Amino acid sequence: MKIELVTEPLDDLSRYDDNAPAVIEADGDRVLVRHRRFAADLDLVSNRARVYSTDDGARELIERTILSVRLPLERGVLLHSAGIVIDDKAAIFFGPSGAGKTTLASLVDAALLSDELVAICDGKARATGTWGTLEGREAAEGEFPIAVLVELGRGDSMSLQRLDEHAAMRTLLNVAVVPRVPKLWNAALDVLASLTRTTPVMRLRWTPSRRNAAELLERIRSTAH
Repeated sequence: MKIELVTEPLDDLSRYDDNAPAVIEADGDRVLVRHRRFAADLDLVSNRARVYSTDDGARELIERTILSVRLPLERGVLLHSAGIVIDDKAAIFFGPSGAGKTTLASLVDAALLSDELVAICDGKARATGTWGTLEGREAAEGEFPIAVLVELGRGDSMSLQRLDEHAAMRTLLNVAVVPRVPKLWNAALDVLASLTRTTPVMRLRWTPSRRNAAELLERIRSTAH
């Protein structure tokens, strides 16, 4: 998506809450993004965006929002997840806030894509530059074939169970970062449906520890091969 930075406000931004997420609305083939610190008009037909910002610190928020719009148009989707690189393949661990993505990422001895947001496109995963509490870590560079996606959850003992396509789809829908725009959601649904047909989606129940994290990676390796 070609981005044009503009110096004139696209709207009256003072009416938006600085502590709330950006407001994203659809107007035909345009997506309008509004926040107290920035605004963006994205044209889905020409694949262009006009962006206005009052704060250099909003850059990551702008990039994340534009990425969530752009990826579905390029056969991809943004996932609220942690990405770990194992033997040159990506293992994607997902779940709601507090599910343990950052905990797992901090325990494993492996290259990381992110502990917060991972971009997937055409069956491959890549870093987004967005981190949670592991901010400052260097992300693995490049694109990595996705070996497995894992829904995180706590449990007294470790269990790793493969989900059927319908259950896998339901869990992934909860962590897909897609604006409420029909055209984008339709595209994202196609991406997720294809992913669940071709890639194992597992449900993990475990108690986080370094030992258990090492055991989990060995199980993931056996699944990936």
